[in-house]
Formats: sequence, C-alpha cells, structure tokens
Amino acid sequence: MDKHEFFKLADIAAPAGYESPVADHLRENYSHLFTETKTDRLGNFIGISRCGRENAPLLMIDAHADEVGLIVTSVTDEGFIKFNALGSPDVRTLVNAEVLILGTEPVPGVVCTLPPHVQSAADMEKYPKVTDLSIDIGHTAEEAKKLVSVGDCAVLRTCGTELISGRLTGRAFDNRLCLYVALEAMKNLNPARDYDVALVASVREEVGCRGAGAAAFGLDPDAAVVLDVTFAAQPEAPSFGTFPLGSGVTLCVGPFTDRKLTDRLFDLCEKLELGVSPEVYGGSTGTNATPVQITRAGIPVAVISVPIRNMHTPAELCDPADADTAIALLGGFLNELKGEELA
Repeated sequence: MDKHEFFKLADIAAPAGYESPVADHLRENYSHLFTETKTDRLGNFIGISRCGRENAPLLMIDAHADEVGLIVTSVTDEGFIKFNALGSPDVRTLVNAEVLILGTEPVPGVVCTLPPHVQSAADMEKYPKVTDLSIDIGHTAEEAKKLVSVGDCAVLRTCGTELISGRLTGRAFDNRLCLYVALEAMKNLNPARDYDVALVASVREEVGCRGAGAAAFGLDPDAAVVLDVTFAAQPEAPSFGTFPLGSGVTLCVGPFTDRKLTDRLFDLCEKLELGVSPEVYGGSTGTNATPVQITRAGIPVAVISVPIRNMHTPAELCDPADADTAIALLGGFLNELKGEELA
C-alpha cells in the first residue's frame, strides 16, 4: 500500500453532495488508467477501460467518493455558525472539534463547547444534539457573513497519520480507502481480457446511496462489485458483525448480493490464500449494492468490504494489510474473469 498516495486521496475535503474535488483529483492523477473518463449529471466520476472488443460485456466497480460532514444552516447575529449533519457524523466527536468550512474560500473554525466549570453534573452526562452546537470562526457577525453562507458544507479538520504500529488513522477512510483499493486494482488490468471495466467514484452515498444507482442506470453493466468499509473489532464493540483488523476482507452474503458472483470471490480468496470472512445480512448491506442491484432489469452485485475502526469520526483507523488483501482480491478477480461469466 502506498500510504502517501492514499493519504492524498483521503485528505481531500469532499462531503456528500460536494465531491467534485475527488473527481478533479482522479482526472488529474489517474486518467492514464482509463480509455475514457466522464462525470455524469449527479457528479459521479466514471473511468472506463475498454478491452477493444465491440459490444464487450461491462463490469462496474463502485466505491463511493463522499464522506460525512456538516452543512451550514445559519449565521447568528453574534457571528456563530449553526449547522446540521451531512450524513451521520458521530456527534460525540463534534464537541470542541476543529472544522473547515468550504465556502468561497476555506474557513477554519472550532465547534464551541462550554467549560466543565459552568456545566451542571447533569449537563456533563449528556451529549448535545447536532443542531444545539455552533462553530466559532473568530469573527464578528458582519465578517462571518462575508465568509460563510447558508448551505456551505464543512468537514472535521484532521489529516491522515501513520501510527507507530504502521496502522493508519484519519478522516474519510469511509470510503476513500476502498476507492484507493479500486484504483490500485485497475493499475494491473490484463490487456488481453475480453470485457470492459467501469470504475465509478460515486456520490452521495452517505445521504442515502444516491449516486451509484444513477451511475449504474447510465452504464447498464452486466455485473457490479461494490467496495465499502465495514466494522472492525474494538473495545466495547459487539463480537457479532465486527472483524479483527489485519484479518483481511469480508464478503457480504444475503439477498442483496449475487451468490454466484460472491462464491467466485470466496473461491479466489482460497486460491490466493487471502484472509476473508463472510458478512451475513438478512436484508440490505447498507452499501451501494442496494440501489445498484435493482437498477434497470436488475444487476448481479457482490460486496467486498475492508474493516475500519471508529467509523464516521475524524479518527477512523485501518490496517494497510487489509487494504493490500482487498487489492489482491479485486486485482486477481479482474485478471481471471472471463467475459462469458458476465453474460
């Protein structure tokens, strides 16, 4: 895993609905991986690698580009910035957090917090609602209203860090980690393959999986692989539905994924000796697999997930070994797949 390249991707401020900086980064740094690139009407970045055969089958790979964030609802007469959630950031991490408001120019600020000296014992036991919090940018109301407008978005202001163990922590690992995995897998496509590949860096996943379905409708792929993060084991987390860091990837099993495609990936994990765990869902996987599966006449879809800790916080944490496993799995799948399997 190229940690420097990954951090450049993860550190881009691009909350749901404001993902264009990610698309710009991909066009600037990864266009050489594709035969053609485009951005659709919703803002999904789509890079297509053609095999050169007419009417070749098409495989779609999806990894959402957005992250959770905040959206400005008002600027008070005292110059404080009121906001609501964009997606579902963990409210416990917002109090006293540094933020970056993405207006006409980036505006740093901090989320206000009352010192413990002026809080009651009852107040100390409660978490505030997002709408009760305010951002202080250190300006008067007059100056604040010149810099910040209603509808501006914001992200928590933190950059990726490598820990002494080699594990990584930072913001937006959900889901730039899997977007990085998809890009790395695209670097080693077999030029002799007989099918086309479309990589979609989809938008608005964190606010209802909005972009992937639209991209799938436009592409009309024969099958799809969705990549997203899942929950890693950590203190106080339930043992069911969480997976140890460093243990590899998970493959979603249930009615929202295609069994044949998923079994193909399980078999490849065994062949390549890659760490894998089944992740069982009785319904929706909570990923873009849901809208993709029911697009047009239906699209067979599989879900590969990479475990992270502290999801939807500025301190998400991953093990690079799991990302490498995901790259090996997706890369191996792309190189062994035959177009006839997509028919």
